[in-house]
Amino acid sequence: MSEQNKAVVRRIVEDHWNRKDRSLVSELFATNCSLRTPDGALQGVEGATQLYDAYATGFPDLDVGIDDRLADGNRVAVLYTFTGT
Repeated sequence: MSEQNKAVVRRIVEDHWNRKDRSLVSELFATNCSLRTPDGALQGVEGATQLYDAYATGFPDLDVGIDDRLADGNRVAVLYTFTGT
């Protein structure tokens, strides 16, 4: 399970964020996901879409680089570098 979850996280970063594919939200995020941001928590696919829209609008040239991924069971932690103007 850990390797599958790491692969999903990789797709979120590479395909969803870096390739700017908004349509992947419903495929890559669980309907009951919770995304914690400095502005508060966002819930579900709608919240993931709101987060994508906010960052893609605010940082049209955004790039997310994976520095490290750690997995344990169904949990994945990612150390990443976010760049954009």
